[in-house]
Amino acid sequence: MLQAAVNFEKKVRFCLICFSAFSSLYAMKVSWFPNLIADQNSANFVIIGIMISLSIAIAIYIWYELKDFFGGDWDWTPKNRIERVQNELFGLVGIGALYYMTQMGIMIFFFPSFEELKVMGLHLYIVLFLLSSLIIYIFYRLTVLKFE
Repeated sequence: MLQAAVNFEKKVRFCLICFSAFSSLYAMKVSWFPNLIADQNSANFVIIGIMISLSIAIAIYIWYELKDFFGGDWDWTPKNRIERVQNELFGLVGIGALYYMTQMGIMIFFFPSFEELKVMGLHLYIVLFLLSSLIIYIFYRLTVLKFE
């Protein structure tokens, strides 16, 4: 049962990497080239198609790099305390960054007015996304990530 959940999580992780790469490319297109082929709506489909293929290529590259670094199932055993802390830090940064970028992409596409909310001068989405990414990492650490 747990192995099926881990296999499903791997597919979800790859889809999240694709979405994060696409949202990053889309944000770059909007901020750097706001009027890129604004006259022709049919050319916008071509640009979005190119961005989708680029995001899949970036996701495959990142996936293989992560696989080389962490191993196929992210189960590596540390030899000493320093490697254990290093593994924890890499897992926290990797999972946290993945889910932070995913939440930023969802906000860019579906809730753009959420960017303007502030609490005591600090953007609300930064705090919420960091805390939820930390909670997701804790969930991963307790269920999916298997290192001693």
